[in-house]
Amino acid sequence: MRGAGRGAQALVIRDERVAGTLPASYPQALPSLQVLSLSGLLLTGALPAAWADWASLRQLALYSNHVRARPPPPPL
Repeated sequence: MRGAGRGAQALVIRDERVAGTLPASYPQALPSLQVLSLSGLLLTGALPAAWADWASLRQLALYSNHVRARPPPPPL
């Protein structure tokens, strides 16, 4: 996650050959992030349960990956 500081508000990575799973640590590493777009990668696995408490995240795009599970419900 080089180049993305703790105060980053958006992270967009598209159409790259980045394989792996979604890290559970992203909410702690990027507490101010509002937009996360990781589309067209080679991601697999489940959406981490830790992401349910990611209060700042407003938009999540995971198109064209193999990630399973539903995103967490929006905060009340």
